[in-house]
Amino acid sequence: MSKPHNLTENSMSSTWREKQKAELHQLIYEVSLQLFRTKGYDGTTIDAIVKKAGIAKGTFFNHFKTKEFVILEWYRKLMIETLIWAKAQEHTSIKEAILMPIEEMARRAEAEPQLIAAKVSSSFTSPLLTDEEKQFDEELSDYFENLIKQGQHNGEIGKQHQSALMAATILAVISGTGYEWKSPGTNFSLQEATRQRVSFVIDASAA
Repeated sequence: MSKPHNLTENSMSSTWREKQKAELHQLIYEVSLQLFRTKGYDGTTIDAIVKKAGIAKGTFFNHFKTKEFVILEWYRKLMIETLIWAKAQEHTSIKEAILMPIEEMARRAEAEPQLIAAKVSSSFTSPLLTDEEKQFDEELSDYFENLIKQGQHNGEIGKQHQSALMAATILAVISGTGYEWKSPGTNFSLQEATRQRVSFVIDASAA
């Protein structure tokens, strides 16, 4: 009779350890982002993170290999949450459906300038972040391409346009506008600029 009891205890112990691990991971993640926001990504050291979190440096490395992995997790969550949100929204036109996630991503980017700057900076030095961005771009491209095909079916977008090429063009506009927005000496609304430029692509492709 003791065997099932031990199994239950082991299961409860494992669940508790997983919960503790998840809570510690979240603590390190949130403390890191807080420091990135206040001190900047380059100005934040792992020593500063572990000191503020009250943990050993080895504990940080058990959860994140480097600071870049924190930014990677933040970027992944931002992109996935935005796309999930967009898919759940109602829209009155294909153009609106395409613009929804684009404007939401721009809004979130403008709300987190320090983190976006960290992501952009890390993308140039970390193949990991570049690969992650490519993976999301593929998912976003598929989302746009499906909408474009739907627009062609219902007569909103000309059938002479290649859906994959049009989706790639929209992604290039988003990326280029974002990098321009983060360039030194620039000052414009990312939301407005992105909307205007993507709208131009969609309007030029109207049936």
